[in-house]
Amino acid sequence: FLRRSDRLSAVVYSFAVSIKMQPLLYSPAVGLCFVLGGGWSHALSLVSLMIALQMALGMPFLATNPWAYFARAFGGPGDLQHAWSVNWRMLPQA
Repeated sequence: FLRRSDRLSAVVYSFAVSIKMQPLLYSPAVGLCFVLGGGWSHALSLVSLMIALQMALGMPFLATNPWAYFARAFGGPGDLQHAWSVNWRMLPQA
């Protein structure tokens, strides 16, 4: 972002989101950098690049079973179930 290579930054950020969803937490800062760096039209073109890249990366999964992909790609209610680790089992759950 600092070297004004916005297109490369958008591609790397999009790959990071495709690997793990955590980079979505700092998407407001990324968007602000894009808007301040080149204006709204520049930022929207980079966002469309990132969306196209996400669609291209998901295409093999979308072609086989799109319903299952969208149902499980973004997590579900069972993904964040709490489990006690070995170190904390001595404490009551109350």
